[in-house]
Amino acid sequence: MLFRSIPNLSNRVQTIVDDYKRDLSEANMNPQEVFDRVVSQLNQVDIYSSRGIANLGQESAEKISQYSDSMLSQVRTKDLEEMGENLNQVVGLAKGVDLSGLIGKDSFFGKIISKFRQTKESILAQFNSVSTQLDRVIKEINTQQSRLQERSGQLDAVFSQNIAQYKALTEAIIYGESRRLLLQDKIESLT
Repeated sequence: MLFRSIPNLSNRVQTIVDDYKRDLSEANMNPQEVFDRVVSQLNQVDIYSSRGIANLGQESAEKISQYSDSMLSQVRTKDLEEMGENLNQVVGLAKGVDLSGLIGKDSFFGKIISKFRQTKESILAQFNSVSTQLDRVIKEINTQQSRLQERSGQLDAVFSQNIAQYKALTEAIIYGESRRLLLQDKIESLT
């Protein structure tokens, strides 16, 4: 529905767009496109009615809140703590390998005798045990890494959504400020 012509509409909207040029530039928004949309919106409502102004930006705020709450519920510092614990286990396993069995005693004959003393099975058992534990820890670390990469992608998506909502809020502010100026003009014309 198109309402009657509003005096100074274009001038008032242009004044506000000019005031917010820096914000529009930071939001990577075209001032002329914002001007056109705001003028169009103002031409389609009764600007002297109190309806509509109270809800400006509410939808954007709710969306930002939903995105942020969703992400915060998924991001857990426990994931990072678990990864740190797994890395500590790898270090502990590496420290636990008994290389003295391979090196032997200090003397030449001591080395030969100690090598023969240890059976092939005991050496393999020690390394197989460590290998199995390392495989398990590496699998857990890979799983946690995948989870963190997924969360990173989700955070990127939330960031993009927040940028879109920031743009919508910037335009809503320009709409509200333009409407305020038009109301101010109307009040001045009545006094």
